[in-house]
Amino acid sequence: MEQHKEETLQGQLHLLDPATVTFTPTPGGYLSMTDGENTYPRVKLCRALPYYEPEKYICVCNPEDGTEYGMIADLAPLPEEQKALIRQELSRLYFMPTVTAIRSAKMKMGFMEFEVDTDLGPRSFRMRDPSRNIRWLTPALDRRVQLTDCDGNRYLIPDAMALDKKSRNKIDTYLV
Repeated sequence: MEQHKEETLQGQLHLLDPATVTFTPTPGGYLSMTDGENTYPRVKLCRALPYYEPEKYICVCNPEDGTEYGMIADLAPLPEEQKALIRQELSRLYFMPTVTAIRSAKMKMGFMEFEVDTDLGPRSFRMRDPSRNIRWLTPALDRRVQLTDCDGNRYLIPDAMALDKKSRNKIDTYLV
């Protein structure tokens, strides 16, 4: 039974061939894709495993209805200019500033208000329910922490233990 299930899944998964797939920027700022004989005027990219394998298992979909055209198993075999286009698009979709210090974190009227320093400069944001929105990404593997604000924006702390003591104290109670 398990083997049949795996064969069915493999039959439905279309891995894009790095030798025949080409991405091209469109005038509207999107990407189009040519896969052999087929051309798709606009595609949406998303990572299947954004934290564990950000350069592997990239889904290429129709942005209108989500129909999957195929998956890039690994960016490594693609030409450098193709990798650059894909990385640029993914960085736009997965925008996540890196927090280098937490200057302030105070509860006000049911929200936690943060003032932080990031790799992109100082930022201020509000968060509901810090116990759910301050979380370890992969506690068994590393010490990355994600903060998610009220608008769904994500901020990354690459190593919570590397923060200065004052910064760490502001979030320690929520890291369980």
